[in-house]
Amino acid sequence: MREMDRTKRRYRPRKAGTVLALPSGLKFDDISWEPTWEEKALDWNRQQLALALAAVKQIELEEQRIWLEAAMRRMAAVALEIDEYKRKATLQEEKERHDKWWAETAGREKAQTEALMAQYQRILDQSVFEKMKARAAKAGEDIKRDNARIERLELMRRGIVRGLRRG
Repeated sequence: MREMDRTKRRYRPRKAGTVLALPSGLKFDDISWEPTWEEKALDWNRQQLALALAAVKQIELEEQRIWLEAAMRRMAAVALEIDEYKRKATLQEEKERHDKWWAETAGREKAQTEALMAQYQRILDQSVFEKMKARAAKAGEDIKRDNARIERLELMRRGIVRGLRRG
């Protein structure tokens, strides 16, 4: 059973102590806690380096911002051009679809359209036709009257017709 207890135990390391190890003969009061000239110069140099790095980082960020702004402007111009191309392509497709529809409709209604056009032409020509018909009728009457007069004159010359009329 004793061996079983050993296997159940876990290893726990001990906590380190807080005792400072100083060389013999040295006391805390003997140590100067004020920074030396070299430490101050080193600290100043570190601060100057940090300020310079911050300035460089600020300049780089400004350059990146300017570059990003120009890139965004270029991308916006490209996007506008793409939108314009898409709009023109859509308009062209719509026009082609409309033209195709119109051609199909005109082809289907061609015979009906031709019949309507013939009817309209007859209506338009009706007044001209009536005038021509009246003119032809008048010319026909004039021809008949002239023929009758010529025939009467010929008959009178032969002496077949006797009457009061003398031509």
